[in-house]
Amino acid sequence: MADDYISDTIREWREQRDRREAQRRPMGFALTPDHAEPADMQPLPPLDAYADEFQREEGQEAAAPDRASRFFTAADLEGRPVPERPWLVPDLVPSKTVTLFSGDGGTGKSLLALQLCAAVASGGAWLGLPVAQGRALMISA
Repeated sequence: MADDYISDTIREWREQRDRREAQRRPMGFALTPDHAEPADMQPLPPLDAYADEFQREEGQEAAAPDRASRFFTAADLEGRPVPERPWLVPDLVPSKTVTLFSGDGGTGKSLLALQLCAAVASGGAWLGLPVAQGRALMISA
């Protein structure tokens, strides 16, 4: 009796897992005749990936995509002044960068971050230190 219950429970879990995986399956996969996806099958690229090939004339090179970031060599930066670092909390928490509070669980990291967000949003002090006022977003996992 217990073995049947365990078998039924495992079968239900597998069916639920299969349904979730089917819902998450990205569109654009070509399925094999038996509808199983081989592990080495790659997703199809979006149709607009080939748009420049159809629009350019024969013999023309494709235009390089616009980049949001730039790369610099050390020679490019030689002799240029180093900009001063902006601080959210002077000499403690830098501004415009990702900051990590780390420590053992239950030691108050999330509370500390929430207090910092409140101080930034209100323009108040944090731990008795001045804070640059601005918008704040806290993501906790």
